[in-house]
Formats: sequence, structure tokens, C-alpha cells
Amino acid sequence: MKFTPFFSLYMPTLTSSFPFLLYSKQPPWLICSPPQSSPITTFNNGSKRTRPFSLFSSSLLLQVSKAKTKQNIHQNFDFFFLFSGRNHFANRWWSKETVAIVTGGNKGIGFSLVKRLAESGLTVILTARDVERGYKAIEQLRNEHGDGDDLHLHFYRLDVSDPASIKTFVSLFEKDFGVLDILVNNAAVSFNEIHENSVEHAETVVKTNFYGPKLLIEALLPMFRQSTSACSRILNITSRLGSINKMRNPKMKEMLLSENLSEEQIEGMVNLFIENVKKGTWKSQGWPEIWTDYAVSKLALNAYSRVLATRYKDCGLRVNCFCPGFTQTSMTRGKGTHTATDAAEVGARLALLPPHQLPTGKFYIGFSPGIVSKL
Repeated sequence: MKFTPFFSLYMPTLTSSFPFLLYSKQPPWLICSPPQSSPITTFNNGSKRTRPFSLFSSSLLLQVSKAKTKQNIHQNFDFFFLFSGRNHFANRWWSKETVAIVTGGNKGIGFSLVKRLAESGLTVILTARDVERGYKAIEQLRNEHGDGDDLHLHFYRLDVSDPASIKTFVSLFEKDFGVLDILVNNAAVSFNEIHENSVEHAETVVKTNFYGPKLLIEALLPMFRQSTSACSRILNITSRLGSINKMRNPKMKEMLLSENLSEEQIEGMVNLFIENVKKGTWKSQGWPEIWTDYAVSKLALNAYSRVLATRYKDCGLRVNCFCPGFTQTSMTRGKGTHTATDAAEVGARLALLPPHQLPTGKFYIGFSPGIVSKL
């Protein structure tokens, strides 16, 4: 689905409401000109790529294709623009007593997220499957910081694909800390090369990328801090490959778009996919065409995030998703349009949004070469 004509149609309406929203001369790249004296941050496709901190945020439910009127645009589009520089952290609501967990924190985006959050002054729990790599990551972070004693870092072993490991981790965390403010579900796997689409490891991918975060969230729910001055938050690192518009099965798409979507329906979808894989019929059943097992796992995680956001919207818990885009990590074999550090900078800013600016049930897409459809 292409969105340039759609936005061209409503651009006068959008720019009148959001005067800093413009198109570049090379559409559909998005240029955001911050108000007042903030430095301009741009998305561009030239060789001298700027560090892009602008984001397109969308409801986890609404489809762009369903926005028929200008009124729908105003009611259903939320734009959050995060600008470069450290000014974003001037409105500091957290302290060293604020506790954050980052899964898969020993490398890539997870490692950079841990670094950014720890440098911001939070207490950060770095988790990893491999104990040796986990401790090495902690050591590296302390060495890079200079005065490592200033960082409030802790390592715990956690394999999100293993329910027993989740149970052990949560038990230890509850004993040592007891309360949680931020959970970043970053740990994920894919066994495909960039241009491959094998489903040989589909069960492992789904178990790690969907059931792992789901079981961890459920186990940690009682520990999220109840506060009148700050909202607890869950940020699920996900992918636009798991957008609803990637699903080609009309009945499944209709189910996912339902306002009454349930956990049981999401798990039923995942079970059906695994069944199709085992029968060898998955290619003809309308599942996403790119990195199918990974896409289905992220589709399920996105859908579950929306269910959680609705369920806990009045309970002081905010649940959002963030797609960092094509990032240079081990999953992409080092290929990508930006570094893990760049992606983590955006992720950290989302995780640390001030309570009065923190929404719930949103899907943020950063480093994107255009406007991407909502889930």
C-alpha cells in the first residue's frame, strides 16, 4: 500500500494542525522541522545520513486505509517528534530508584538501550541467555563509561524461550528489587538470511518472540510500580513486518482488526500458523510473505500489546511497540540503514517519555523511509 497520494490529499489539513510536518523534495521521506530553536532533524536518503530521531506514531488498531475523512485524521493520528540532542531528558521524572529491565541486553539494540538508560541514571537490569556474555557486557559498559561505579547495572540470566528460566528470573528479581517501572522486551531471534524465507525454526521463533515476552509480562505484572506521579511502561521492540497489512488472509485480518480481539484468538492464530508449517501448507494460507515466521511472531506480539494496552489503560500501565527499522545488528548480518546505537537512542526516548506525554497502545516506527501503515 502506498501512502503518498493519501497524504498528498490531506496535507493541507495535516500541516495546518502540525505546522512542522512537511514532505521532503524526494517523497516519501519525512522531514520534521522542530519548533523554535531546536535543531532540524531530517530523514534523507543521501550518503550523508543524519541521525534521525523523528517518529511516526500510530494507533495499534486503526488502519490508514480506513481513515476516510479529515475528521478521522484529526481524531486518530498521533505524531510524536523526538529531536536530537539531550534536551529531551531535561524533563526528568526518573531517578536511580527507577528500575528498568531490558531483555537480550548483551548485544545490539538491547546493549545500546541498557547503556543509554543506565547513563540516564536509572537502575537497569541487563538480561541475556549466556552468563559469560552477560557479564562481559556489564564489564564493557562500565569500562566505556569511565567511572563505572556511577552506573546502576545488574546482570541476570534469562532465556525468554524457556518458561522455567522466566520463572527463575522473576523469582530472583522479586527478591532483589520487588518493583519494576520499565520493561523493554528486546530479545528476539530469526534464523533467516536477509533474502531467505525458511520456516524450519518457526516454533523456536514464535516461542522466543511472542510467547517469551508474553509469559514474562504476565509474571512481572504484579511488580509494576503503582504511582500517581509516574506511569509504569512496557516497550515491546517489534517490527513493521508484523503489521496487519502484511497479513493476506482476509478472515485473519478481520479478526486482528476487531476491537474485541482476545489473547485466545491471538494464540489461536499462532497455533494455526505452526499447524500450517507442519503440514507444509503455510505458503498458500495468506501469511506474511517476508520472513514469515518472524513476521507472524511480531504480528502476534503487536496484537497482544494492543490487548494489554486496552486492559490496563486505567491502571497506570502504558504498553507501546517500537519498530527500529532496518538496523545493523547480528540478526541482519550487520546490514542496515543505521546503527544499533541510533535505534536505541530513539527507543530510550520512548521509554522515558514524561508521564503526561506517554500514550498507550501506540506503534512507533523510526528510521522509516516513508509513512507505514498502522497495525
